[in-house]
Parts: sequence; C-alpha cells; structure tokens
Amino acid sequence: MQALTGYDIYDYLTAGAQNIIQYEDNLNAINVFPVADGDTGSNLAYTMKCILANAKRSEKAHETLNSISKAALEDAYGNSGTIFASFLYGLAIESQSKSQLTIGEFSRAAQKAVDYAYDALAKPQEGTILTVIKGWANYLSDHYDQHPNLMSLFSEAVLFSQKALVHTRSQLKVLADANVVDAGAQGFVYFLEGIVKFISGGLKTILVQPQSTVNHKHTLESLPTFQYCSEFIVEPFNTIDKKALMASLESLGDSVIVQKIGPYYKIHLHTNQPAKASEKIESQGKVIKSKVDDMLLQVKMNVHDKMPIGIITDSIADLSVEMKKSLIVHHIPLNILLNGNTYTDRLTLNNNRLFQIIDQEKAIATTSQPSDTRIEKQLRYMLDHFENVIGLFVSSEMSGIYQKVSRVASDIDHQRLTIIDTKTNSVTEGLMVHTAFKMIKAGETYQNIIKHLQETINQYKIYVEIPDLHYATLSGRVPKIVGTLASWLKIKALITIDQNGKGAIMKERSLMRMVDTLSHRKNISKYAVIYTGILDDFSEEISLIQEKMGKPPVFINEVSGVISAFIGKGALSIGILEESVD
Repeated sequence: MQALTGYDIYDYLTAGAQNIIQYEDNLNAINVFPVADGDTGSNLAYTMKCILANAKRSEKAHETLNSISKAALEDAYGNSGTIFASFLYGLAIESQSKSQLTIGEFSRAAQKAVDYAYDALAKPQEGTILTVIKGWANYLSDHYDQHPNLMSLFSEAVLFSQKALVHTRSQLKVLADANVVDAGAQGFVYFLEGIVKFISGGLKTILVQPQSTVNHKHTLESLPTFQYCSEFIVEPFNTIDKKALMASLESLGDSVIVQKIGPYYKIHLHTNQPAKASEKIESQGKVIKSKVDDMLLQVKMNVHDKMPIGIITDSIADLSVEMKKSLIVHHIPLNILLNGNTYTDRLTLNNNRLFQIIDQEKAIATTSQPSDTRIEKQLRYMLDHFENVIGLFVSSEMSGIYQKVSRVASDIDHQRLTIIDTKTNSVTEGLMVHTAFKMIKAGETYQNIIKHLQETINQYKIYVEIPDLHYATLSGRVPKIVGTLASWLKIKALITIDQNGKGAIMKERSLMRMVDTLSHRKNISKYAVIYTGILDDFSEEISLIQEKMGKPPVFINEVSGVISAFIGKGALSIGILEESVD
C-alpha cells in the first residue's frame, strides 16, 4: 500500500473536518451528553474551522500533523472538541520524525494516540467519542495488512466505527432515554466518512453533501449541575502534576480534562465557580487564554422555540436581573489581561481580586477582544435561535469590539443582524439594552426597535464619580502628573461621555450635586446605578439618589472588571435616559 505524505494527511484530515462542519446542525440536535446544551455540533465545527484556518500543509507527515494538532489544541471547544484535539495531538507525537507514514505506521500511531485522549480526562466515559475513536484505531491496527489498498481499509474501518456508534445508544442511559447516539461520537464518524468520500471522489463529494435531517426534539427534563463550561490554556511555571491538578479541579466541578500542548497545558471543566477555577490554575502557571460558556442558558435555549428578536451585547454593558434571567439578552465577553494572565470579563475574575492583583503587583490591566471565529460562533448561535438579532456595543471610541463584530456580522447575514455603536458604555449601554429588551417584550417590530435606538442614542447620559485617579493613571488614560496631583489634593473627578462616544471630565466634581440637578428634570424616563467596591458602602448615597429621582433604578450593579480597572475602587455612577422635549 502507498505511504502517506504530509500532503495526503492534510487533505484527508481537512476533508474530514469539512464534513463535520456540513453536519453541525445534526450534531446539535442529538446532543444530550454530558449536558443537553445543544452545542456539540457548533463546538466541533468551531474546532474544525480553526484547523482549516490555521493548520499548514507540508510535504512532511510529522510537520503537517504537528500543525494540525497545534491548531486543534489551541482552539478546541467543548468536551468532544478537546478529546478530538487530544487524539490528534497523540497522533502527531507518535509520528514524530516521519516524513512519510506507511499505512502500518499510521495505524499503529492512531492506536497509540487513543491513550492521549483517555489520559487527558479525569474520568473517561465509555459510550462517547472515546469509544468510537478507540474502536476505529484498533480496527486499523488489527487489519491494515489484510486490505489491498487504503480505500479498502478505511471503508471497512468506517463501517466498524458506525457499528460502534450505534452501540453508544445502549452504553449510556441518557442516550438510551433520548434514543440517540452520542453526538461527539457521531461527529467523529462524520469525520471518518469525510475522509473516505475524499479518497473516493475528491473534495467536491463533501462540499455538495446536503445536511441530513435529524428531528430529535430536546426537552427540559433536568438542568445541568454545573453552569459554566470553562477552558484555559496555561503556560506552566514548572511541570504540572496532571493527576493532582485534576483532583483539585474536580472539587469545583466535573468533565475535567488536562492536556499537555508542547510547552502549554489545555484545561477544561464544567463548574459553577470559574473564578475559583482560574485562581487554582494560576497557581500552576500563567493563563494565556480563557473562555467560559453558560451551559444553563444554552440548555434553556435548546428547548425553546425560535424567538422573533434577540439582543447581543458585550460584557461591559450592565444588565438588570430580569435581562440576565431572560433568554433574549446574550453577551460576548471581553478579555482582561492582567499580570500575565488572561481573564474572561465578569466570569473568571471578580473585582475584589482584580484590585488585589493591581495593588499587590502594581500591574496594569488592559483588554482584548475575542477572536473573529469566537464572534462568528456566537452570532451564528444567535441566528439559530432568533429570527433577527440586534447588537448593542460599547462606544467605538473606547473599544474595538463594535468594529470587529460589525465586520464579522457583515459576512454572515446583514439583513437579520444589525450592529449598533451605542456611543456610551457600562450603565447607559445597559439602559439602551433595557430599552430594546422592553420593546421586544411589548411586541415591537425589528425595524421599529432599530429606528428608535438609533434616534435616541444621544439621550442616554452617564455620570461617574471617581474618588481616586490612581487606577486611571496606571491604565494610561490619565497623565501621571495629573493623577498624582489629584491624589495629593484628594480631588474627585466626575466623568461623562460626549455625543461622539468619547470620555470627558466635567467641571462639576460631585455626583450628588449632579443628581440634584437631574432630579429637577421632568423628562428622565429611567435611570440605573453602578458602583465598584462593596454595595453596603454606597447604601446611603443610593438611598438618597432614589429619594431625589422619585423612583427606583432599573438596576443597581457592580460594574464590569474592564471598567473597574479604569475607574478604581469606590466609584459610583448614574446613567439616565432623558427623553427629548417637543
């Protein structure tokens, strides 16, 4: 039989990847294990797209496999994506120094690579993608010398894998109850089928393959024990004791996976405490990438009928409890970069710890946007669940997230997606989301909501009292000499945002005096309050604000970490919607 070059391996594996992408919706439809959040297809498709985007095609087999496994491991998503990536990593390790692989060498490497997938999990579970990978690899190793050519071997191996896939239905009770096979295992079989299709007829046989129809209807029989699917890539201080780390993380959740990626480690777990998980992991090394998905929200979305209009915003926007609990409002979290670690805003870092790190390490916090692929995944998810989607994002003068989301959205569906620059941030950004939310609840049309939001953008006003410019000075947003002088003189600053979306320092320096002025205006339809620090420390001021405004706020929130890093401790803010006067 022929030997496999790096070109062959690249073509086969990327053909398999494209076949998975073709069946994304099918996999989502049958996803019930380990959590019925309906995203296994999206997670595997995202992982495959990252391989297609980043892997390099080389003539040498080991170079191609190294490139593919690196791309997969760095951006693998979810349980099945991470297991799949671990297997590809094992395949690369077991093929080191090989410019070409005989079919026997490839088959033996695949069999050995199975151990890498199993070893990455704290508690490997049969009846999942693991079982089918193992069955396929064992078939190759046991039968490669009994077939006249590669096509014959791979075709028979796929048939064997399909039987193993059907068997998963009886291996896990949750699959038997739902009468479905494991979604991750089905994804791997799609991958293998894509390789065989490519060998037999080329890439065109995959790209024209229509989605088959799977009509499994998800029902909300139980909610997940753990809310957040959390993933981290870590640059270790020293060699990590995988077993000890797994045991430590299992005290916070389940589905723990720890996989070595060259000099790094990829860590995955389901937990209710992603911030505590991050802190544990930081004791082992620097977190260079993190992501957190809300599985509870995904499960609820998965059983709900498609809704007319959804809202997507960023994590800077402050939201009311009603909006957070609804299925209408979703967010794309920004990243906070601090002391060499990467945090997911509002999820893997609370403000107390943020200030602790800044004060102890004299560190400067900066921010970054999620990747284009991550944004695309979120937007496509929204369009799967809503007929139309409105995006409301922080002022483009303060962050690049608006431009980035707009660019990605324009390549997806500009008719059903409208992305708006709110020209504000934080509390007033949240008030604008609240306006859209209430209009959706009232049954307003997509076009009317967009028109109203665009016409009223400059009617949202924010006033933030910063008692200490030290943090703004650290961030570079305030000149050091100004911050130092203000600190000596104990001068407070009152900041607002102008009509162009830029921050501005007001002549008035007292928030409560500003509230006095606002309280005499009759056209303020709603307001909200945000703070940094401890809520009890602001109880007197907030009570006074409510008394002066004559009504309760839409919400009282602790501000996001992105904003806290700039405005510092003890800051208090009011945001208002001031209706136009005819």
